[in-house]
Amino acid sequence: EGYLGKLYFAREISSHGYFRPVVLKYIKNQYSHNRSLMRLLAQEIQQVSQLNHQNLVQLYKLVKLENYTFVVNEYVDGITLADVMERLRENRRRFPPHVACLFIYTLCGALGYANRKKDIEGNEQEVAHGKICPDNVMISKELDIKLLGMGLSKLNIMMQFQQNCDPLDDAEHIAPEVTSTGIP
Repeated sequence: EGYLGKLYFAREISSHGYFRPVVLKYIKNQYSHNRSLMRLLAQEIQQVSQLNHQNLVQLYKLVKLENYTFVVNEYVDGITLADVMERLRENRRRFPPHVACLFIYTLCGALGYANRKKDIEGNEQEVAHGKICPDNVMISKELDIKLLGMGLSKLNIMMQFQQNCDPLDDAEHIAPEVTSTGIP
């Protein structure tokens, strides 16, 4: 469970009966009733849903069902980099440097794509990642490396302030453009 709320596995079913696996991120009621947070979330999801890169977990949409609000995003069948690092630690093994280089190269490519992405009018989208850390890097069963949480930086900072947490306590994982400008 994170700042937004709990995660659920689900199937999105099309009008033609096709389905795809998705992750539903339940937005806690304390946030879903806050209009300014929901407006910011909708703006960030609108912006990030335009990103389409093989190493970014795709955010699809924001859904409201009765009194529940969910963020719908791509399901990645795999484990986090944090899980891999923990298993290595348990077995007293080190992360191979050449594999670390592959992760860095792949993640930099995904972040570079997101930072260069322009909207349909040619304007820069100014997408920042909220928290780049091993918990937000997935490795699929097919060994694809995927970055989670793209574009939710402003929302995460606002929610941390609401919970009386200092978002800069975690500054080593936050994009520099977010820490330098603070809250939007």
